[in-house]
Amino acid sequence: MGNRIKNILFNALRLFIAALLMFLILRSINFVPILGRIKTINLLWLLLGFLLTLFLVCLNAIRWKILLKTHNVNLSVWKLFRVYLIGFFFNNFLPSSIGLDTVRTVYLRQHGLKEVASSVIIERFIGVISLFIYMFIGFMFIERTKIDFNIILYSMIFLLVLILMFF
Repeated sequence: MGNRIKNILFNALRLFIAALLMFLILRSINFVPILGRIKTINLLWLLLGFLLTLFLVCLNAIRWKILLKTHNVNLSVWKLFRVYLIGFFFNNFLPSSIGLDTVRTVYLRQHGLKEVASSVIIERFIGVISLFIYMFIGFMFIERTKIDFNIILYSMIFLLVLILMFF
């Protein structure tokens, strides 16, 4: 019983410190300009952005399902979609995309840690490759006088090294 009270007091102290820090941070923010900007938001664009984000998360869940299926892990797209959304929540508080990947791996570890972790790594790799493809497509739309050839060269070398790391 004494250990339980200690845990409760320790968690209450942590909660108090977190609330105090949030209060101090929020107290220093001038909300008037923020509220002014919020009033100018076009709700249609906000809704379209929200729906597009959900659509992209759904596509990512489908891609992840395909990768998991290669490891004989058969989960519904709906479950993977929910795990993605939980991961995105933690991604806002943890550095880089470590929150998303860690949450995805931890939530599904009961289906085989190696299988789930490898599918997350492969999906991250596919995402990086996709970004490079988008970058190269974007280079085609930039005026030739503005392109620094070294950027393209270094990007291609980095992409090649990244691909070779997996083989």
